[in-house]
Amino acid sequence: MLWLALAVAALLMVSLMPSAHAFDPPVETVGPLTVRIEGPNEVAQVGQPFPVKVWLENRGEKALQGTARLQGIDGWRIEPDQPVAFALAAQETKGLDFRVTPHPGAYNAHYPLHAFVEFDGEGQRQRAHPILILQVRRPDPPRPSIPVPWEPFPVASDRSLALWRLPMRRVVLRVFGREAQVM
Repeated sequence: MLWLALAVAALLMVSLMPSAHAFDPPVETVGPLTVRIEGPNEVAQVGQPFPVKVWLENRGEKALQGTARLQGIDGWRIEPDQPVAFALAAQETKGLDFRVTPHPGAYNAHYPLHAFVEFDGEGQRQRAHPILILQVRRPDPPRPSIPVPWEPFPVASDRSLALWRLPMRRVVLRVFGREAQVM
């Protein structure tokens, strides 16, 4: 019975404990090559570039050569925006520098930075793809704009209209004689 109480206590501690790492680290090893993205975990200013470094480590006994590129989403700019060629001697580590500029309209959200590294190793073309997840924390996040003003929609008297095709709608609920609620 004691072991059951200990098991339940351990399970509760593990399930109630917040996760220390929500995402995998931005590291991937493929064959002799380890690729790691070094960059910030949070960004507070959008529209301003920040440095990101992609580290390449050849743990093999033969030289490697290939290309590396960094890619964002939602209009984030990466410089250089073309793949960067690299050559690594055996047991060599090298860093490639990139500059990342978040889109000015970026929301307070998590955004991925993908590193795509292709190289010839062990007699075949190989690809590593680590992902750095960073969070935008703007003090002034953009607010969504209402694209259509709230006003009556004109319908001709001899026409029909499917309500679900309207760009704006509202729901009015009235439950068993209570006051109507507009949602």
